Amino acid sequence: MPKSHRIRILSVIAGSLILTLAITGGIMFAAGGAPHTIEVHESKCFRSINEADDLYCGIRFNLPTFETLTPPPVTPEAWCQELNDKLGCITDPVDPVAPQSLNPDLVFVTFWKDCLPADCSVGTLLDSVTAPRIGHAISGVYMEAGHGVSWEDSTVNGCVEVNPLQFTSASQICMPVLWAVADNDVDDQRNELGVWFLNQLLALEIEHTTGLNFYVQNNRITDAGKTYVLEALNIADRLLGGFFRASSTDSPNSAFATVTATPALQGAIKLTATVLADAYERVGEHIGGGATDAEQKAIGGTVLWLIICAIGFGATYAVTTETLFPSLMFACLAVLGLAADGFSFTLFGSAVAIFVFPAASYTVKKLGLTG
Repeated sequence: MPKSHRIRILSVIAGSLILTLAITGGIMFAAGGAPHTIEVHESKCFRSINEADDLYCGIRFNLPTFETLTPPPVTPEAWCQELNDKLGCITDPVDPVAPQSLNPDLVFVTFWKDCLPADCSVGTLLDSVTAPRIGHAISGVYMEAGHGVSWEDSTVNGCVEVNPLQFTSASQICMPVLWAVADNDVDDQRNELGVWFLNQLLALEIEHTTGLNFYVQNNRITDAGKTYVLEALNIADRLLGGFFRASSTDSPNSAFATVTATPALQGAIKLTATVLADAYERVGEHIGGGATDAEQKAIGGTVLWLIICAIGFGATYAVTTETLFPSLMFACLAVLGLAADGFSFTLFGSAVAIFVFPAASYTVKKLGLTG
């Protein structure tokens, strides 16, 4: 083969290798380049929550959604740029609408033993799960009995770490776990676990600036908070039912619904008012002749209740032979007529003014002030 041909072939091979390396490097950079900041805030382990001597370890962490105070106008900031759904990632402040759309092979929550927080890559991996979302969140791993972890082992650490195959450099942040102080008893351990979740949700309220009663209300986990707890332990609602507020799709601040059915008492009042109005109108029709329905109702109601009040006045006077007590009876019946829409306020006020005179006469007589 001529030398020029060999040189040409070697040039093609070298060019292909360079192009392959460039493409590979571009893919790695597109997948994340150097990993962003990772924060771990608190990690704690519990035992015997579902069966004797099982192990659950939870951790609260943060994959920050921004690195600078003001994000670039067109480029998603920090972990937000790793989401499959980047909507909300270029707002200020950064506020992703789907923080849970993180690629499942990108970031892991892991628990190790036989290592120091500074480097757990040389320890023994106990278990791992995919980080449920970016931003402030809670996660954890559950291990059945026989996991091989000694209780209160000081070498156990909770970590959040990136997939080294997806980034140009590795990143792992770890911290020693705390151990539940409750007795090795299902009820006691579950109670301490429930309290731990409540405290983590209260911390999330602060971190997310949601205000009070958003994730926790009256020491109960709300529907919004339940999402985070189930991301950390998917059987939490079964194990810790007493820590969750009664399930509801409504906001705790929703107004009470308007009553649509008519209560029995209200219906009875409406029926009585309707019957009386018809009675007033029938009486007024006989008295008022060609008056309008409204005028017939007013005339009929007034006449009907004047008759009732007069009967009460006469009956009381026949018994007492005084003027005051019959007047009071008339007034009492007139009040009922006013409530039943039989009297107008004008007529009732006129009757009260008239009854002042017999009341005054009775008073003068009893006090012996007459000549």
